[in-house]
Amino acid sequence: MKKTYSICVANWNSANTVRRWASSLLANLSTHDEVVIVDGNSKDGSEEFLANLCRANGFKFASAKPHVGRQRELAFRLSEGDYSITHIDTDDIVVSLQEAKRLYHEVVEWDPVTGNQRAFRCWGFFIIPRWMLEGIGGYPDLRFYEDQLVAYRLASRNQLTQSLEVSAIARGRDPKKQRFTFRLRYSVRRIREGLRLGIFDARNAQGFLLFPPAWLGSLPLAHYEFRKDWWNLDVNRNEYILPWIDREHLSPRLLIEEIERARPALT
Repeated sequence: MKKTYSICVANWNSANTVRRWASSLLANLSTHDEVVIVDGNSKDGSEEFLANLCRANGFKFASAKPHVGRQRELAFRLSEGDYSITHIDTDDIVVSLQEAKRLYHEVVEWDPVTGNQRAFRCWGFFIIPRWMLEGIGGYPDLRFYEDQLVAYRLASRNQLTQSLEVSAIARGRDPKKQRFTFRLRYSVRRIREGLRLGIFDARNAQGFLLFPPAWLGSLPLAHYEFRKDWWNLDVNRNEYILPWIDREHLSPRLLIEEIERARPALT
């Protein structure tokens, strides 16, 4: 039976967090959800864990090169749901997915001003009608900022509502991502990609310190800019979203009592 929602997941070397993520995801699924997981050829055992998880629960599983844009695109193409839910990845903790879906359908999906259907972007994930994601060409072939480009393409077509004060996930803490060498390498690559795409902002001390080497590393790359008018696009609709959350007695992060009930399973 075809599912309504496709939860598209990318994984790469997340052995430290994948079990906690899996427990939280399973606790948040409904009969209307399908799960599609694409692993980036992980070498830490997380690929085998996820393959077994998919076999045990009837999820779809595939492997691809460790390239998040391609992983998200492959997961989307393997999915069948009318709505694509993305960026709920294996280093996160899923807390209140069903409440986020209800918020989307009751407040966000049909714009109260124009009456047109919209996608929803909040802190940590997207809910996008399938036809919209297909209309913008799916996920771009990028290692970083693929979410920014999807958001921009939707917003430029007046198809996006955004609230960064709302989320249904909590960020997991992966010890390997706290190591200095990982953070240095990751940050330089991210800043370099941002320079190439024309969307990077050095907003903190680390960004300023790493800007010179990242700029040098970006010189041989092709450059283009796509977000000149991002701040002028009508995407933030907290005046509709936050009152609904108050009426439903939820916190802005949607991190309600479910996180306490789920805590024993997540430790």
